[in-house]
Amino acid sequence: MATKLSPKGKLTLLGLGFVVVSASGCSALTSASSIVTKLNIGMNGMPTIPDGATGNNDPIYQQYSLETVTLTKADGTSVVAYSGDAKDLRIINRPQIITTYDMSNDVGSTFNSIAVTFSSTVTGAGRYRSDLSVALENPTLTYSVPFTVAKAQDRRLDIYVNWQNTVTESDSDKSDSLQAPGFELKLTPN
Repeated sequence: MATKLSPKGKLTLLGLGFVVVSASGCSALTSASSIVTKLNIGMNGMPTIPDGATGNNDPIYQQYSLETVTLTKADGTSVVAYSGDAKDLRIINRPQIITTYDMSNDVGSTFNSIAVTFSSTVTGAGRYRSDLSVALENPTLTYSVPFTVAKAQDRRLDIYVNWQNTVTESDSDKSDSLQAPGFELKLTPN
């Protein structure tokens, strides 16, 4: 003989089933995954005028080639966060992550600096030309404020490419020229 449940009893039974399924799902997720601590590096074209800029417009985009990322510990040892094949990056006026480094093995370590090295040649596009080029005087950007890696605390190094007024546009002969941008680096919790 089957027992009929009242609507209230059905809801209680359904709620208990949900709690059991949720609890078993959570324990499976926590035991199956490990906690990762990451360093994300991002780049973003910014409407900020760098020192010496004499242009009259901003680039549509700039292209960089990422070569290496190296972190230097307080004891002077280095950790390579990115190396190998150069990575081509098309930077626009919106933030994007250009590389990520897993710092899980560095928990408790203090780092004095992060050095990001690009190829010295930057290309870009203006209103009239898409083959603009400029050489960076110093293609290695260094963030030099010490920080300590904490478990499960991601960090993000933002590279702000200050490029306002680095393109000189000439309407009379439909030409563009490109000047080098400026850079600002900022490390924040992710």
